[in-house]
Amino acid sequence: ESIAVEASMVAYEGVVIAAERDAGSLRTMEENASKFGTHNIEIIPEITVEALEKLPTPRLAFIVAQKSTIENDIVTLLKVNPKIKFIIYTLELDILADIKYLMKKHGVDVTEVMQIAVSKVDKNGVFVAQPAPWMITGEVKEK
Repeated sequence: ESIAVEASMVAYEGVVIAAERDAGSLRTMEENASKFGTHNIEIIPEITVEALEKLPTPRLAFIVAQKSTIENDIVTLLKVNPKIKFIIYTLELDILADIKYLMKKHGVDVTEVMQIAVSKVDKNGVFVAQPAPWMITGEVKEK
C-alpha cells in the first residue's frame, strides 16, 4: 500500500494509478493517500481496459506480480498504451522464471533484471536477511 503513496509524492506533477485487488489493502491505500495528502493518486480495484480508459494513459507500470494475473495485466496495459514501460516486482522464483517468456510473448523486451538484498543487524550483532525482491524491467522496442 505504501509504494503507490510514496510514488505519488515523488511524481507530484504526474498521476499515479494504483490497482489493488484486495479490499482491505485498497482501503488502507486510500487511507494512506488521504493521511499524506496525495491528491495525484487514482486507486482502482483491478487492471482492466474499462477502468484505465477513464484515467490518464499510463507511461510506466510498476506491477507487484501475482502468478494468476501477471499475463493479463501485461496484455491489458499494452492495450491501453502499446509503448508502456514495465517494472515488475516479485519475491517468487516461479514468477521470475515466467516473466521473460511472458514479456517476449507479448512483444516486450526485458531490459534489466536485478535483485535487491538488504540485511539488518539485530541487537545481538547477528545479520538478519530481509526479503530480497526481484525487479524486472521491460519495454516495447521501437520498430
